Amino acid sequence: MAKSEEPQNEKSAPKKGGKNGMIIVAVAAIVAGVMGFFTAKMFQAPPPEAKPEKVVIPDSLEGLPNYEEIRIDQLTVNPLTQSKRTAVYMISLGFQVKPKGIAKTEFKEKDMVIRDEIISYLSSKKAEFYADPKFREVVKTEIKRRLSKRLEQSEIMQVYITYSLLSM
Repeated sequence: MAKSEEPQNEKSAPKKGGKNGMIIVAVAAIVAGVMGFFTAKMFQAPPPEAKPEKVVIPDSLEGLPNYEEIRIDQLTVNPLTQSKRTAVYMISLGFQVKPKGIAKTEFKEKDMVIRDEIISYLSSKKAEFYADPKFREVVKTEIKRRLSKRLEQSEIMQVYITYSLLSM
């Protein structure tokens, strides 16, 4: 029996460096956790900026209109066609935009973006769309919606449209 007790005593004896090894592992885990936290913070996207709510702009100030009339003339549009023939339309647009004094400046600053938005929309329509009597109302609504996304300080009140077929 004495022989069987000796190996058990040897196994139960603590190994050298056991506590030191556990401390090193614990410190390494803490350092890895801290580094992981800061690395994640560095690569994390910034929180989205809250868009300021649009201020309600009055239609009139002291009985006078608070809007400006803005024109965009002679936009050339080539709508989609089913045939080999190309349709070309000349389009002019008019807008009532408020507030007075800011609207023209904003339209002027964003002229290329506004023109591109209008031409892209109108060019995406089929030529048959232009012959539809509902065309004007659909276009007015859609252009107002699209441009309203682009304007930050102004509000479109009304859209007017004229167009003529140049060639087919």
